[in-house]
Amino acid sequence: MNLAVARGERLGIVGESGCGKSTLALALLGFLRSGGLLLDGSVRFDGADLLRLAPTELQRLRGSRVALVPQNAGQSLNPSMAIGAQVAEILTFHRRLGRSAARERVVELLGQVYLPAPAALVRRYPHELSGGQQQRVAIAMALAGRAPRTCGRPARADAPWCPLPRSLP
Repeated sequence: MNLAVARGERLGIVGESGCGKSTLALALLGFLRSGGLLLDGSVRFDGADLLRLAPTELQRLRGSRVALVPQNAGQSLNPSMAIGAQVAEILTFHRRLGRSAARERVVELLGQVYLPAPAALVRRYPHELSGGQQQRVAIAMALAGRAPRTCGRPARADAPWCPLPRSLP
């Protein structure tokens, strides 16, 4: 498969259920399943080959410059952590925000994705949210790793046809 997407362009990958769309997205981010083997090729982002980066470099890139919003966001959220703590974790790791600044930014991000009462929502756990709300938390997490002025950087939405407002950032 050969894909080329220039800065500012968008690419939609469409196919039947089970044809490998999500597997392709995960592979592009360097998440190969156990036993998976890269035979040839490269995945370039801003000149770097993601498949050849050291694990620490790839971890820095994921979440800060490239993010995946999974189709079933509930499975990607930690059931034992409040959602505010999960979003804040990204802010403290990738944006190096202090605890207080991260808490404020979490509330802002949850508001940006139109979650109701974001200041109260930060204390709730994933199982207390609807599927649509969990999807919005995943979008907020994808946005969290980026500086507020650079939210146009790539994020990959798995099944973007989920019912979300067209006005999301």
